[in-house]
Amino acid sequence: MILLLIAASAFQTIAQPATHTYEGKIIDKQTEDPKFYASVAIENTSIGTVTNSEGTFVLKVPETLMDANLVVSFIGYKNAVVPIKSLKKDKINTISIESNSIQISEITATPKEPETIVRAMFRNIKEKYYSDPAMLEAFYRESVKERWKYQILAEAVVDIYKAPLGAIFGTDQVSIQKGRKKVNHSEIDTLLVKLRGGPRVLMYLDLIKNPSLILNEEYMKFYEYELEDIVMVNNRAHYIVSFKQLPHVNFPLYNGKFYVDVKKLALKEAVFSMNMVNDLETQRRFIRKKPIGMIFEPLSANYHIRYENIDGKWLFDYARAIVEFKCDYRRRLFKNKYTITSEMVITDRKFTNIQPFPRHHRFYTSDVLSEEIDSFTDGDFWGRKNIIDPSSDISKAVKQLIK
Repeated sequence: MILLLIAASAFQTIAQPATHTYEGKIIDKQTEDPKFYASVAIENTSIGTVTNSEGTFVLKVPETLMDANLVVSFIGYKNAVVPIKSLKKDKINTISIESNSIQISEITATPKEPETIVRAMFRNIKEKYYSDPAMLEAFYRESVKERWKYQILAEAVVDIYKAPLGAIFGTDQVSIQKGRKKVNHSEIDTLLVKLRGGPRVLMYLDLIKNPSLILNEEYMKFYEYELEDIVMVNNRAHYIVSFKQLPHVNFPLYNGKFYVDVKKLALKEAVFSMNMVNDLETQRRFIRKKPIGMIFEPLSANYHIRYENIDGKWLFDYARAIVEFKCDYRRRLFKNKYTITSEMVITDRKFTNIQPFPRHHRFYTSDVLSEEIDSFTDGDFWGRKNIIDPSSDISKAVKQLIK
């Protein structure tokens, strides 16, 4: 069975000097709760990563940037700015961030209708979002779990050619720079689930470039919108606009939230999930191929995307997709639950001398990443590349898979 999910991303390598590796954990200053998927970047550079599901990160800092600051940002929190030289190399550095929610009454000229804010995100797109070609370097990881055990774990550093906004023939392209994988055949019970398209498909989550069924003008009439709050992101005020599929609509759309920059009315972040109505249509969205007689039951599909402000314009920066489903094959007593997770973070960017990839270097939506890369090898496989820090769950899985 091959699943077609919404996911994708990539980058271009640049020669780098010697690096220093720092580990850290981002927590709430008051509650000390870990903040997962927080942005961690070197100030005034294009180098960065995100925290994992436990709030931890690993960042490799070039020798030439040791005098710079580390900037941590998270929705609804003040930025934390930490001198890199103050970090310890031999320990996990704990960085606290402080909540910074503000009242709607403190913002002037608030639109009366939240739909007005959403529509405004798509006005003057080339003035708000980076519209020229760009070459992005990204770290991508995908996994397939059957119940609590991993079937497949694959990760790669990818190059992404970000095509110009509005170009007639401009489509984003992905090229695999290097990667590794492990397939745990001993844990595969009858069905082997494969994710088709991997990092290339994640690029479809760029809602500004691919409005799809969420922000397409034709489909906006099927949603209701609500202005929930205003929070600070990167020291800028942002509207939180929730959207929900109307009850009478009987095909699967989405429910979620947009975080919209108050001043520029540009999309900063979106968290959303598919509304699991109309089983046949939902199955069609995900299943590319399955065995005869297999019953597929989708449970949930959750997505998270983020844009980064680069010199006053927003550029696609992060994407995550988590899809859960059950399969009943040959009338077994118990249905097996599967979870497919794919995640990508942009770790570097280049804006000059940008060219598309040759056809034979491109990764297509029909490709399967785990079939294109080699098995896990040495622990220093990534060298100076920035990656998403493996959670304890992933680290444990890797150890089990390599045995």
